Amino acid sequence: MTIRIWKYELQVENEQEVDIPKAHTVLTVAIQNDAPCIWVEVDDSFETIPVKFITLGTGHVVNRNVDKYIGSYQLHGGELVFHVYTV
Repeated sequence: MTIRIWKYELQVENEQEVDIPKAHTVLTVAIQNDAPCIWVEVDDSFETIPVKFITLGTGHVVNRNVDKYIGSYQLHGGELVFHVYTV
């Protein structure tokens, strides 16, 4: 078992899937080089599975079955604020 921290870039989309090793823990979301990224603790000996993320803007309705709040990030000097959840 080897635990590492991997980074995945997210798109600014309502819903997306990212292939991540089955044994994982999503740590945080932040902006790096003007792009939203998540950092995930993974056991890279496991096969990857699709993990679904939802990104919502401030004021948007949270009407989906969200699982866990990951964090928030800002774009354009704070003019846009997005909130990321796993599904």
